[in-house]
Order: sequence, then structure tokens, then C-alpha cells
Amino acid sequence: MLRRLSQLVECKIIAKDGLFGFCRDFLFSDDSWQIRYLVANSGRRRLPIASVLLALSVVEEINFEESLIRVNLTRKQIEDGPPLEKHAPVSRRYELMLSEYFEWGCYWQGEDYAPEDTSLRSANEVLSYCVEHNGSQVGSASELFFDDERWKILYLLGHSTSNKSMFIVPNLMNKFDWHEKSISIDVSPSELS
Repeated sequence: MLRRLSQLVECKIIAKDGLFGFCRDFLFSDDSWQIRYLVANSGRRRLPIASVLLALSVVEEINFEESLIRVNLTRKQIEDGPPLEKHAPVSRRYELMLSEYFEWGCYWQGEDYAPEDTSLRSANEVLSYCVEHNGSQVGSASELFFDDERWKILYLLGHSTSNKSMFIVPNLMNKFDWHEKSISIDVSPSELS
């Protein structure tokens, strides 16, 4: 089913032995738009880590009505996971540490990669980007829609400068500029309304 990704941000994360914390964000591959991880945050300052990435393979259930995500890990397993560095890109080296600690497979098995490759993007960050066409700002990103069975982002909802909705499929986005915080699209906003 098609869902808004923002429906899951701030959902409670329920471990095998009780409440761990909350979902703060999602990371997706910028080439395939496949969601790879949820960012789990304990919300407790006394813990040695504030946030850790959890692969979607540990998600047992999502209850949209009760705003909770059940995972098949204990609170201690999550708390002892490799800490997520604030404001640092997630490298394949870090993903390997996660994979080894949690004993889950790597989604890029069989591909060539450099340990410092970074192809994961924050869903929250993308929603702060402007949308450009032919070098001019034509709107801003406001929501991501995903298939809740495949965990794949199918649409980005943007709002044009004239406040009309634009539904943009990933293949219409020809460039992400992560430094300028912009998304370039191949078609005019009038074709997306």
C-alpha cells in the first residue's frame, strides 16, 4: 500500500523486551530509492548512543493506527549497536560494522564498492530541498510516498512556487545536489500537477 513516510517518523519502536525509543528518520539509496534503514533514537540522554540504524529486516510489524514499529531485537542489542555519528555520511564501512554486529546480510552483496562509498540519504533532509527546473527554483519538496511492502519510495510530493502539488517519480529527477540542497527535474511543474 502507498503510504506517507512521515507517518512513521516519531513512531514508537518496540523491542522484544519493551519500548526502546522512537523512529527519527529513514535512510534510502539515492540510486534506487530503496529505503535501507530506519534511524532509531532512544530519547534518553544517559545512554552511550543517541541513535542507531536498524535494517528493515528486523521490523516485525508496523501498526499505523497505534504509531508503533515492532522489531525483533532487544533494547540491549539496539543500545549496544554501532553508534550513528551525527552529521556524518553513512559509509559502507559503517554499514559493514552494522551488518557484523547485528548479523544481517549486506544488500550490496556481489557489487564493487569502496569502504568510504556513501549513497544513503536522509529522508528528513530531502524534505528540506528546493525543486529546480532549467536552473530556476520551481518549488520545494514536502513528502515522500513509499510502498509499505517493498520499502521503496515511489513519489516525492512537491509544492510549486504557485502552491500547486507536484507528484514527482524518481526517474524524473535528473540530479540531486546534496551540497546545494536541491533536486533538478526534467519536466516543467505544469506537467506534474
